[in-house]
Amino acid sequence: MPSPTSKTPKQTRSLIHQPHRDAWLEVDLGALEHNAKTIKAHLETLSAQHGRTKPLSLMAVVKADAYGHGAVMVAPILKACGFSQLGVASIDEALQLRQAGIELPILVLSASPLWAMPLASQHHVQLTIFNPSHLKALAEQKQPVTVQVKIETGMHRIGVPWQEASGFLQALEGIPMAKVAGIFSHFAQGDNPQACQQQWERLAHVLAENPTEAGQPVHIANSLGAFNSPQAWQQCNVARVGIALYGYEVPAGVLPQALQPVMGLKARFSHIQQVEAGEGVSYNHTYITQKRQWLGTIPLGYADGLPRGLSNQLTASYQGVRIAQVGMITMDQTVFDLSPIVERLGKPPALGNVITVLETGKQAVPATETGSQPLTLSAWAKTLNTIEYELMCGLRVRLPRIYTRSGI
Repeated sequence: MPSPTSKTPKQTRSLIHQPHRDAWLEVDLGALEHNAKTIKAHLETLSAQHGRTKPLSLMAVVKADAYGHGAVMVAPILKACGFSQLGVASIDEALQLRQAGIELPILVLSASPLWAMPLASQHHVQLTIFNPSHLKALAEQKQPVTVQVKIETGMHRIGVPWQEASGFLQALEGIPMAKVAGIFSHFAQGDNPQACQQQWERLAHVLAENPTEAGQPVHIANSLGAFNSPQAWQQCNVARVGIALYGYEVPAGVLPQALQPVMGLKARFSHIQQVEAGEGVSYNHTYITQKRQWLGTIPLGYADGLPRGLSNQLTASYQGVRIAQVGMITMDQTVFDLSPIVERLGKPPALGNVITVLETGKQAVPATETGSQPLTLSAWAKTLNTIEYELMCGLRVRLPRIYTRSGI
């Protein structure tokens, strides 16, 4: 992490300094702004192409602390870029935003405990409801509670089954303290237009039987669904955008400009050593040196969210030189082979020098070196057969965040 006396590069301005670790996340607010504006502009273009006459509102999903990026910091950026609503996963996440002075409408997208209703009313937070216990609890409230009704159309996670939604909505109308602010569902396969179409038709059936008031939020599209199924939000008025804001999941070519990863990962070398040939590195000696070589250790491990499954498959960058991670990734420390640095630059790094494990913004493009993967969560996910969401959220465990804005 940059020391108090280090100079910040001209193209980046540090907004918050937290000198607690020699490993840290770097959140590029410039990349976030680029993504938000690119997404908004493209959805507006799609709206015009499909003859939509009413404005499409955008909800920024900032659950899980904005997927590890820091919801309190990113929410004002997203508001300035035209996102008019926020989506979170719990009442606690909503209250943290309210305590930070965020005044945008907030919807708790997941199920909330019944005891949260008074808190939601007090802090102007919208809750998701979908079962009879919600109706009973609402009937007992002394203050108005703003709610949105989740319709189950094919995800089979939470929601009123679409076949039963009319009865639920009619019962809701008889509860004075329930203020219905919207109806929504969720695509299970945002990249499958046929599956999305089936879910949309089920939601459309509910809407046909229960017409909403003018301007009342109706939404089903998530990041991928917003681009792949415009027919769905032609009759909806809100699109929810989550992981795309942070630079992931949307395939190349879908948007006129590529999205930029917002989250970076950096660390300082805590130890530099030269090891003889035939020596094992880290637990169980899964890597054996083939020659006398330089090794560098950084204070970053799986307790920070660096997956142990990437052991002997991870790469990083030092002054433009790619280096391979060797041996098992441990709880708090990880080792890299410094041979390419010595060969290219003529000497090993010094203690405290910084390496980049994940790149942000325009830097996060495939390396030109043969066989090298881009330093992105997508590359990690492919190696581990998982998704960027899981990796992104895991990296927020104990790493401090440094906020920068590229291009300034």
